[in-house]
Amino acid sequence: MDKQVDVVVVGAGPVGLLLAIELELGGAGLMVLERLTAPSAAIKGTAVGPLGVEAIQRRSMGPALAEAEDRHFAAMGPAGAARRALIGREMNRQRRQERQEENKFLASLAPWRFEFLLFRPASQTRRRNAQLNAARWSETAEASPASEIRAT
Repeated sequence: MDKQVDVVVVGAGPVGLLLAIELELGGAGLMVLERLTAPSAAIKGTAVGPLGVEAIQRRSMGPALAEAEDRHFAAMGPAGAARRALIGREMNRQRRQERQEENKFLASLAPWRFEFLLFRPASQTRRRNAQLNAARWSETAEASPASEIRAT
């Protein structure tokens, strides 16, 4: 093969194909390589992250992807409907878990939350930050088994 390309995209999964589309629209010469010789019926990428959603919206591909998903699950028959329901339940469980973790994180910040809203001179803020950092360092040093090594 004597074809000259700027970029070779390895893998024709969701990320590889979206990357290929973006590169092609940007004017790059490219080639997509895929190890499978026939289309796969396996679901690839059951969830899309925020940057992926942004890229899909930027290219107005959302409705086409939703239609393709509907066709894919319909072709699977009753098993497709069951699988779609399972994926929906799993995604809801993941969202609940992420919200719980975020709430725990925000609750852990509660003592510090209003510290940044106080108006005080920069020297006092620096002194307070130094005190907080020293307290955190001493807590971690006491909890660490390596604290004896540092002390010697």
